Amino acid sequence: MFRRFLDTDSIIGLSSETPHGPLNNILEEKSVIVMTAGVLMNAIENKIVKISDIGLIVFDECHDCKVRISNAN
Repeated sequence: MFRRFLDTDSIIGLSSETPHGPLNNILEEKSVIVMTAGVLMNAIENKIVKISDIGLIVFDECHDCKVRISNAN
């Protein structure tokens, strides 16, 4: 869908099976990065990327996420 509105050179799709360079370089070069949650989590855990480096995150397939809800009372 992004390709309908943006230059295709500014968009990249990443997964653990997609060969790619360092994610911090890709963040500088591309406007839209579509990636799996695993790629993002690995980059954050390995301190390759900081969440503050990212302008917008859209989560898809959120129904697959597990969230612990605690009682704040």
